[in-house]
Amino acid sequence: MRFLLVIPRFAPAGHAYDFPLGIAYVSAALKRAGYDVHCLILNNEAGAVADVVAERVRETGAEVCATGGLSPHFAHIGAVLDAARAARSDIVNIVGGGVFSSDPELAGEVLDIDVGVIGEGEETVVELAATLAGC
Repeated sequence: MRFLLVIPRFAPAGHAYDFPLGIAYVSAALKRAGYDVHCLILNNEAGAVADVVAERVRETGAEVCATGGLSPHFAHIGAVLDAARAARSDIVNIVGGGVFSSDPELAGEVLDIDVGVIGEGEETVVELAATLAGC
């Protein structure tokens, strides 16, 4: 199973921002469990979010796109999910972080989410990956 973990564009390219550690923990947990994980930090990429995400989904053959952030990043997270779905209609979109944990019902209604993770995601995502892989 191939995962694409995407850190939304929190600031214009080249500007400083606080790196979200949660996604690094999720990446490490998935890699430790033997999954194929690719990370995309949109702050380090030029171009439209939709184009960059779509290209990376195709390049990596990602079957799962995971992203997250805080509520103020709602629109940026939505752009990532929409781009992943446009690139691959059967991709599994996973969202974690405060944007989902703070109001899962609203996030589930408004964002293109297949699975939402409440709280710490390192253990949950490995269990979820095993379920998705049919193990």
